Amino acid sequence: MAALHHRKVETKKKKARRAIPRPAVTRIQGNTAAARKRLKKASGQARAAKAKASA
Repeated sequence: MAALHHRKVETKKKKARRAIPRPAVTRIQGNTAAARKRLKKASGQARAAKAKASA
């Protein structure tokens, strides 16, 4: 069951307000098969873009 009590909502809002603002992640991190595959693809796309820009 979802915890949507008034007190819970207040607590979540207060915690969100106190959270340190951080920049959004530019690429995923992780050591799982799927994450490594996506990182490999992203690095390949980055390399291709860099090569295209320099050429």
